Amino acid sequence: MLSAIAGIEAFTLMETGFASPLRVCSAVTLAMAFHVLTATLLGAAIPLGFSALGRDPSMVAQPALSTLADLSGAAIYLFTVTALIPAGA
Repeated sequence: MLSAIAGIEAFTLMETGFASPLRVCSAVTLAMAFHVLTATLLGAAIPLGFSALGRDPSMVAQPALSTLADLSGAAIYLFTVTALIPAGA
C-alpha cells in the first residue's frame, strides 16, 4: 500500500513540475531503505521484548510488528519527503 501511494505521489510531483525527478527518486529511495531497516529492527526487538516480559512472543509479535512497521513506514516516508522536497521546490 505504501509503495502505491509513493508511486502516485512521485508521478504527481514530477508531472506537475513541483519537484525534480532526482529529488523525488532520492526521497522515495531513502524512505524505503529506512523503512526496511526500521522494520527489521522492530522484527528483532518486539519478540525479545515480549519474551523478557514473560509473554509468548509468537502470539503478540506479528500483530504488533505489522502495526508498528506500517506506522513507522508512513512516518519515515512523510518525514523524508518533507525534508528532501521543500515547499515550492
